[in-house]
Amino acid sequence: MISLLELVTQNQPHFQTHQALLVLGLQNDFILPDGKLPVNTRNGFLDRIHALIPTFRKQSSNIIWTKTLYETDRLASDPTTGEGDAVVVGGLVDGVESSTDDDDDLPKDLIRPTQSRSSTSKHRLRALNLLKRVSARKSTSATPREELQAVVEEDEELFLRQSAKNGPACLPGTPGAEFSDAVKSKIESSDTVVQTTNYSAFQGTSLLLILRARLVTEVYICGCITNVNVLATVIDAARHGIRINVVGDCLGFRKQSRHKIALKRMVEFFDANIVTSQDVINRNMPGCALPSTPQKDPKDEQGLQDMVENLRVSGTRITDRPTESRAASDTKLSDEQFAERLVQGAKTSKADRQPEKQSLVKSKIRMRPRTFKDKDKDIDKKSEEKRPKGELSRKGGTSDPEARLLHAAEREPEKRAKTPHAAPSEEKERPASLAKAGSSDKLQHSISKSERSLKPSASQPALSFSNPDKDITSRVRMALTRAPKTESNEELPVRLPTSTAEKASAVARSTTSSEPTAPKASKLQSLATFPVLGPDDRIAEGDSRIIYDFFAPELYHPSDRSKPLREIIFTQIYNEVRWQTMHHQQGEVPRLVCAQGEFSADGSMPIYRHPADQTLPLLHFSPKVHLIRKRAEKLAGHPLNHVLVQLYRAGTDYISEHSDKSLDIARGSSIVNVSFGAQRTMRLRTKKPDKVDDSQRETQRVAMPHNSMFVLGLESNAKWLHGIMADKRMASERSDAENAYEGMRISLTFRHIATYLDAKCHTIWGQGATMKEQRDAADVINDDKEENERLVRAFSRENHAPDFDWAHWYGDGYDVLHFQGSPKDLPIVFASNNQVENNMVKVYLAERNVEYSLIEAPIVSSQREVDRQVGFRDNDLHRTEVTSSVIIIAYLERFYTNDTDERNRPGMAASYDILIMMTGLLKHWYNRHVPTYPHSFIDALEILEERYAFSPGQFISGRRFAYSDCIAWVVLDELIRNWDGWSEEGFPGLTGYYRMVWKKKMCVQTFRPELPDMKKFKPTTGERAEE
Repeated sequence: MISLLELVTQNQPHFQTHQALLVLGLQNDFILPDGKLPVNTRNGFLDRIHALIPTFRKQSSNIIWTKTLYETDRLASDPTTGEGDAVVVGGLVDGVESSTDDDDDLPKDLIRPTQSRSSTSKHRLRALNLLKRVSARKSTSATPREELQAVVEEDEELFLRQSAKNGPACLPGTPGAEFSDAVKSKIESSDTVVQTTNYSAFQGTSLLLILRARLVTEVYICGCITNVNVLATVIDAARHGIRINVVGDCLGFRKQSRHKIALKRMVEFFDANIVTSQDVINRNMPGCALPSTPQKDPKDEQGLQDMVENLRVSGTRITDRPTESRAASDTKLSDEQFAERLVQGAKTSKADRQPEKQSLVKSKIRMRPRTFKDKDKDIDKKSEEKRPKGELSRKGGTSDPEARLLHAAEREPEKRAKTPHAAPSEEKERPASLAKAGSSDKLQHSISKSERSLKPSASQPALSFSNPDKDITSRVRMALTRAPKTESNEELPVRLPTSTAEKASAVARSTTSSEPTAPKASKLQSLATFPVLGPDDRIAEGDSRIIYDFFAPELYHPSDRSKPLREIIFTQIYNEVRWQTMHHQQGEVPRLVCAQGEFSADGSMPIYRHPADQTLPLLHFSPKVHLIRKRAEKLAGHPLNHVLVQLYRAGTDYISEHSDKSLDIARGSSIVNVSFGAQRTMRLRTKKPDKVDDSQRETQRVAMPHNSMFVLGLESNAKWLHGIMADKRMASERSDAENAYEGMRISLTFRHIATYLDAKCHTIWGQGATMKEQRDAADVINDDKEENERLVRAFSRENHAPDFDWAHWYGDGYDVLHFQGSPKDLPIVFASNNQVENNMVKVYLAERNVEYSLIEAPIVSSQREVDRQVGFRDNDLHRTEVTSSVIIIAYLERFYTNDTDERNRPGMAASYDILIMMTGLLKHWYNRHVPTYPHSFIDALEILEERYAFSPGQFISGRRFAYSDCIAWVVLDELIRNWDGWSEEGFPGLTGYYRMVWKKKMCVQTFRPELPDMKKFKPTTGERAEE
């Protein structure tokens, strides 16, 4: 007859697990000596990595290369920052944290009286302290990022931030972000390349899914930088239950001390195994073998039989469960176990370790999230005091829903004694059922029924929640102990009842256990489970609505009649808007912005104030934005004189939930938001009154597809917060509407503003100012700490109070304009992605000694960049705006020079002709790959050569340097540097002119410090034909 042990073991699934090599950050900015953050390569770690790769290729193709790219500043207080990044950015594992905390900071049930200051206790103290500090940095995530006082750590190794010494490293599209040449040759087609915009290779990527899909349970990590990328990746790998081996001699670092401290912390806190490359090579990378069938051992079989005999659902004693094998626990590390490991923080003894294997879990601690005012706690506590010791040990250690049903079942005998009419069938044992294994992910989270009911009494005691003073500590632990979630934000059950009897039993237990207890506060529901509201639904307070088909499908525009306006409007807005970055409280907001508005005849302009370091420069309505504005005014029913245009570059761009600051918004108007591009979902949530739990707040969500308009009433704005959360799903998980336009979205938020500035931004008046009429206008206030605090306090009150008293907080008005000093009122140059046109304007401004501000063009989508023109915004009374390099130079020549010398007239007349010639030459140059254009290009160049030969002076237009020289020299510079057909013999006159201007004009030398080498002889006829 088949034994019980054989019956159990033959039903266990068998999987071949694998190992993988993670190679982190071997990019030029780290590897090359002239990179932005070069590591020490003289220790030979690159050579050892190259020697390690063939070893892995022999066993499998699981070699994963990671590339880090800068997207936005990574701050410890940012709600989107992962645990690994938060620890690194916050400097929480830097070797200098204090370990002198008293035991008063620990829950009482974690303090062992027999070893109050042992090595294990110290590790536990430091690990718990680490958790507290991570949670403290992350606890501000509910506050809008615009209102956070972000702490930007001044550390040169934190390269994902604008304020780094040399600027952010690994900028997309730059050589520094690419793999080094030595590394590129090692990457094969079978390898995987993962790109991340965080320090951790897991955060914001599909790396975890890749590893799970390949059944990888153990990783070997190498690369750079040890205390940044490597450490963050190790922390997140530990969170996901992956066995970690760090190849210590294959790591790049800048400081030896930080390297050693980081390795020490990986071992102490996250149970990483430090190995050498030679160890791995000599070991020949043994793969994870299939689990073998245990031999029939009479002792084992007898032990199992005894354990089964002692199982009683309603019994009073359950024997201790044998210690769980470390091999199993290593591969099933959950978030809860990871946090427990951090709380323990101690190394396992060598005797407890299996050869060449590491354990992230030493014992289990129950970390079920509960509120201290929960009445269920007192009932459970009283029940436990009456229960025998064996049952108390059985109860602790799990937080999944089915386990809670088991706890309810444990309370049944006591309740049934008081309830005579309870069904007697409930006391019978349920027949055991074997659930068929699905995927490896399910197996990882699946725990057998006997494991759930048998908890070792020798394990760590369950955490006590009886002390209200430990509220913060428990919440810190719970922050990292969330069980896997479904879309409804409920914990995933291990197994659902399948039979009718089981379902009935579960319902009966649920009903019985819920009757005598007070109702618990339900968990905050997942955003994904809320219905998407549409045009016919009541949104917020009823004064808000969503409108689809903002532009009708049959509407065409003269700018392009080939397609309806709704299909081309996104690209047109993307190219005509002058995108800029904006900083709130010393942190860059995760999107690009631009402010436009309506100027009066005297140059006065509307001003919309919100928590920002400096107010954005207001530009005139651009053509397509003005068109959208007129349509929005018709739908809203009132004027709109101000718009904040925002570009969400990808799903990771977001805006934290907030209330619009109504200080300057005309009373009785609405806030109008028009959307074009990828669909994003707005979340609306009622503000949180004092002493109200999150679960009692009402939440709605509204999808904002392409070509839609959302109207937010001021009543809704007063009582609800709204925001667009970061969408970190993979593209395959999103809808077509969400993936449209490369995932980019343009948002235009129109407002009717009732506060105004004069043309020079020196005085302020209107609804939100202290003076309400223009004739009484007050001087603006900049960089005044006391006034800033008053205004920020009012902004914060509006953001949090559902009963915000506008008259009390805003009625007297504020005259604050800039929180951090007034910027210089300079002309602004908005660069395009055409460097030739940019350089023309720069050279001319340098020649005329005009001081200006430069805003570079965004590098977001080469596909959408069509005809972005360089722009110039003057600082005159009307804030005049000019577009296109030639027109800008002509404008500047007219208004920025006072030249009345009669001798300049011939040169001025010739300059107009040169402008036309240069425009045609550039057109042929840009289209030189089109048939017939190469010959036209050479012809135009030879005509210019002839024209210069007949010139009466040494400059292109005559005897004096003119604005046409600024254009002609820049064009020639472009040709000489990028065209192989240029030679001194072919174009001697223009070559001499090019060199002469460079020697004489400082504006040109500043722009081009050195001249390029030029061929002396022109190419042969055959070579020219090939060109």
